[in-house]
Amino acid sequence: MCKKIYLIDPATTEWNRGGYCYLPYLFYDYLKWEVEADVVFLENYTAVDRDKISDDVFEMFVVMDTPPQKDVCLELHRTYPHAKFLGYYGFIEELGLPLYKVTPEQIVAGMKHQGKSFKQLKSILLSDCDSHIQGAYQGQWYPIHTSYSCSKGCFFCPGSKNNDGRVDRLSIDVVEKKLEWFYEMGYRNIHFVDENFFLNIHRAHLILQACEAIGKFNIIILGDSLVLNKYIEVYGVESLRRAGVRLLEIGFEGFNLMATKGGSRHLLDCKRLWNQCGDLVYWLTITFSPGETIRALNETGDFQRSYGKKEEEMLPRLKTNGTEGGLGQFFQPYPNLPFVEQGLYSPFNHTRLYPSFIPDSFLNSKIEKVEMKRWSELLRWFTIYGVYVPMEAIRDSQGKTIRELLRGLLPKQQWIPIADTCIALAVAARLGVIK
Repeated sequence: MCKKIYLIDPATTEWNRGGYCYLPYLFYDYLKWEVEADVVFLENYTAVDRDKISDDVFEMFVVMDTPPQKDVCLELHRTYPHAKFLGYYGFIEELGLPLYKVTPEQIVAGMKHQGKSFKQLKSILLSDCDSHIQGAYQGQWYPIHTSYSCSKGCFFCPGSKNNDGRVDRLSIDVVEKKLEWFYEMGYRNIHFVDENFFLNIHRAHLILQACEAIGKFNIIILGDSLVLNKYIEVYGVESLRRAGVRLLEIGFEGFNLMATKGGSRHLLDCKRLWNQCGDLVYWLTITFSPGETIRALNETGDFQRSYGKKEEEMLPRLKTNGTEGGLGQFFQPYPNLPFVEQGLYSPFNHTRLYPSFIPDSFLNSKIEKVEMKRWSELLRWFTIYGVYVPMEAIRDSQGKTIRELLRGLLPKQQWIPIADTCIALAVAARLGVIK
């Protein structure tokens, strides 16, 4: 008789878990549908779920994807020392927990069976798969992989590092069968959560042709401006629309990271993409990465004002990304990425949705100019983020660095976290209130 297998995904405050964080769900589909194991998946596990684990002999796999899962993982290791850990391998290695690396064959098998567990799992859809635009489409969205990970290796992204720079792909015939099955099941709103869907433009076209042939899909795709422009050169924008593409999530990242994305070429590619299909484009950004300055935030805000979505177009959660005042995700110095040598490494920090790292470059930026004419707009963004900096503090900040401004505020508002104040000042920079 086969052992029962427990797959445990501890609860976390990090609800925005994209592409590569689907690994435990793909692993579950591999166990359940490919090898037909007796597997119990405990999602959002906390201590109160302990009685859901039997006293029988069993195997256990535990997910460690984000820092907030640390304490539960340590407790599970203490209680079940035979448990193996999968997820983001850098976190697991830092803790010294028993590591289990999901193999390429297991990932591919999981992708093949993806979708079969949607109706029985609570968190399989995560937050990547929701509507982005007000009134543009309705109903539940569903994740779909045709490939896993990315080979570009951007220095700030843990996805390709976690998969050793390898991209695991489904064959086109399997993708076509998967799309047909999704359609039959009524999963018509699909989000391709491939880390870089257009990495191979000819493969991408075959998949989109299959979507068009099946018909009536609404599609969100994550991609890169460089390869997407190459795709459009060969196959045209209309091939995207015919397939049912409603939104393209593109990593603009911000002016501070421009050099890492290809410099002026990346900027030109983004503008070119917007000029060809701006109604489809939604920019993803990162704030507070190393080297971030007031000027870089000004430039990113200027770009978003000219080429980005407007606040009123976005659903509430998405306003904080892809818009002029939206800061996107906050930089997180993941272990295994090239930050240790720079003294940036802090393995157990907050989520990407709250700053755990404020770079000296931002703190030492001098406020050269203050423009109060957009104060009412800034107040609206303060409400969106739940932060605040008094008008007089910003009005009188000219000639000060962010660090000096913070020091002046602390005696007066000790109840406001420094990170919240930095969020407020970063939004002020994005809107051009401080320059």
